Amino acid sequence: TICNGANVYLNPTAKLDYKKCAQLIAAFRVAKAGGFAPDKFPKVSFYAVATSAGRPCIVPSGEFKGYFVSTTSLLADPAKGVCDPGRYLDSLSIPFTIYPGSSAFTSRGVGKGTVVVSLNPENGVVEYAVVGDRGPAWGLAEGSVFLAKSLRKVDATPRTRKETYAFVVPKVHTLMLPGEKIAAPYTLEKIRTEGAAALKRWGGTERLKDCAAELGPKI
Repeated sequence: TICNGANVYLNPTAKLDYKKCAQLIAAFRVAKAGGFAPDKFPKVSFYAVATSAGRPCIVPSGEFKGYFVSTTSLLADPAKGVCDPGRYLDSLSIPFTIYPGSSAFTSRGVGKGTVVVSLNPENGVVEYAVVGDRGPAWGLAEGSVFLAKSLRKVDATPRTRKETYAFVVPKVHTLMLPGEKIAAPYTLEKIRTEGAAALKRWGGTERLKDCAAELGPKI
């Protein structure tokens, strides 16, 4: 939903954000019909959609032709242009997560590119990821669709917002290794290879499971 990718200003001081999603969508449609004119209200302020000359980038071809280009703070391939979807982490093919923007994490060196190891205690699956974005100070529960699919060992991809919110892993143990970072460009193979090496330096899967066992049922 565009409520997670833009704010809309009705006038210089009246802003609609995700808390007023229905109103935001209605105002967004008006701005879109007007070609996102920069000198007219309502005005759209994109923050998770790639833009060029103030207007949203559109996927030119393929399965997602006509959609906006979603962005991530961590670039998958900085060499690609701002409107190229390959410039950003693809939630359907790359395992990544967010980190809470609180001093408890930032003071320890956690940031974009940090190695993340996730363990699903229900099935014992371990998956490697990178920190791709910064989130709210209280949150650690966001991950890419690919990460969720891998931890759940399922192939189906959610197709609607309702399915996406239902597409969760009930409990995940997450280890962030601030001294370990992976550099761009990012591929699944690279993340898994360098992630496994980083986990081994830390103490390996057994240490991870021992730590996790202290927080929940025995694995």
